[in-house]
Formats: sequence, structure tokens, C-alpha cells
Amino acid sequence: MCAYGRAHGRGLSLALNPRWGAGTGGVEALWKDELPRPAGTRDGEAGAVDARAGWGFGLAPHGLLTPFAEIGLSGGDSRRLRLGARFEAPRMALGAEIAGERVESGAAEPGHMLRLGLQMRF
Repeated sequence: MCAYGRAHGRGLSLALNPRWGAGTGGVEALWKDELPRPAGTRDGEAGAVDARAGWGFGLAPHGLLTPFAEIGLSGGDSRRLRLGARFEAPRMALGAEIAGERVESGAAEPGHMLRLGLQMRF
């Protein structure tokens, strides 16, 4: 999601991204002779949707802070929820994101992660 549009990323931002077809299935998919297919689907019928909402606050002259919520649904029993914030400082060519994530899939125990991402452009 681009943080700099006409309003320079300030205010409400919404994104909805549908996906169709088989997912990658992880790194092991690189070594298989056939494309991976999620269980219970026929020839690329898998569908998923990702939605994201955020609100950008300008921190003049330093940059932009965008708290966000993101949800991903795929198949009938797979769900991912992320809550976090992204900071972008264009003058320093720096970006940082921190997010907590919960992943649920079938009857398995939910997985929890805390992610920190840093980006520097040069």
C-alpha cells in the first residue's frame, strides 16, 4: 500500500485484495514437479481475500505514522489478523513497521507473532 498519494498518505486508507488459484505452499513448493494445491480444492479453485484499513497521521516534518488493521481469509478455515503501525520518513528514506499477528488454520492451535520490519532506501 502506497503511503503517498494526493493527501501524502494522511487520513483513511482502505484496501481490498481478492486472490484466486493455488497458493505457493511454502518453500518446499520450489522443489516439486507440480504446482501445489490446497487440500479439498480442484485445479486452482482456491479463493482468498485480504482487507486492510489504516489512518495516516502526518508528523511534520518527520514523516507519516499509520496505525492499521489487516485481515486475510482463505478457504473455509484459514484466517490471519494483523494489528500494527507503520512509520515512513521520506526525507531520511526510512520506513519501519511493527505488527502483532494471529494466524488460525483448521483445528490447529492459533499461531502468534510479533514482527518488526525496517526499510532503508539509498
